[in-house]
Amino acid sequence: MTLETAIQENTQALRDLITALGADAYRKAKAVDDEPDFSTPAGTEDKTLADPPKAAHTPNAPETPEEPAPAEDAPADVTLDDVRAAALALVKTNRDGLVDILSDMDVAKATELPEDKWAEFIDRVNGAAQGEAA
Repeated sequence: MTLETAIQENTQALRDLITALGADAYRKAKAVDDEPDFSTPAGTEDKTLADPPKAAHTPNAPETPEEPAPAEDAPADVTLDDVRAAALALVKTNRDGLVDILSDMDVAKATELPEDKWAEFIDRVNGAAQGEAA
């Protein structure tokens, strides 16, 4: 194999990889890494949320803060290990389904999911697995 042939094969492999991953995903990642946010000039940031007003102390008010009631449909605690296990189980039976779910959630790997999306991911993976079994 000549050097020129090796370079051509590697170039084609890279093109195929970019196509498989989607050039849009590359552009999004590149934009986040390379482009600073110039929408607000330095030193003129909106500081209204930085220092929220302090509530006035009412002598007859209860001292304990109110806790929000837990949602009835709140998912059980989901861990990163649960996400990995679900992804591994689906990739064995329906790799394309897993790739579609990850693409819809704008990540390349299940471990890149933000924690607040873990339960949704597992629900979608379980749905894809049940659809595959039916």
